[in-house]
Amino acid sequence: MSKIVTIHQPDFMPWLGLFDKINNADTFIILDHVSNNPKSAEFWCRRVKMLIGGKEHWMSVNLKKDEKEVFIPINKMEIYMDEHSIRKFKQSVELNYKKAPFFKDVFYLIENYFSSPLVDLCQKNTQFIKEVMTKMDIATEVVVSSQMQPQFTSNEMLIDLLKKVNASTYLCGAGAGEYQKDELFVAQGIAVKYNSYVPKAYPQFNSPDFVKGLSIIDVLMNLGFKASKDLLNKK
Repeated sequence: MSKIVTIHQPDFMPWLGLFDKINNADTFIILDHVSNNPKSAEFWCRRVKMLIGGKEHWMSVNLKKDEKEVFIPINKMEIYMDEHSIRKFKQSVELNYKKAPFFKDVFYLIENYFSSPLVDLCQKNTQFIKEVMTKMDIATEVVVSSQMQPQFTSNEMLIDLLKKVNASTYLCGAGAGEYQKDELFVAQGIAVKYNSYVPKAYPQFNSPDFVKGLSIIDVLMNLGFKASKDLLNKK
């Protein structure tokens, strides 16, 4: 029996492309045990773009500082935001999206994210992703790498995780080809497929021209949950 599995870090309010990859898989492994640099501009677990003032703008969460370490396991990172910072984030979203067609249906995702007592970045992001999946009727199984007794590093680590969930096909992102050795997966009986997601334009109430690569929040605010799922399934 074939089984498509995808693996990805728990991004912060991620873009539609991640949900497209999850939607195309049978199982989604959240890669939470690996280390990353929270200060890196390419660390998407703490920031994402939204339309603010009609232009794309980085929206981010602050993390607890640890001056001694640069690379930290994602599941050890903690959000550290005072009430002022949280209020500023929520107000920015509210002021810029309150006239969106589905603002009343979607804004609770922002409120829930910051009202949750959790400080664990990974858990908060995972909760958000799973809630959006539920609302968009994406039934993909979700498992967490740290609970799978992961071994090895790099390609070998991914193969180990895939074998533990009996994957027949590894669905990876388009950028994986820069570092990934596909032949290692094939040698272990796992086919490699690239999820070539091309952003599909949708009406953005606060921008005359379509701005791609924004948070799922932007998509949901403009289309709602059902139409956002339809956009994923659109060929």
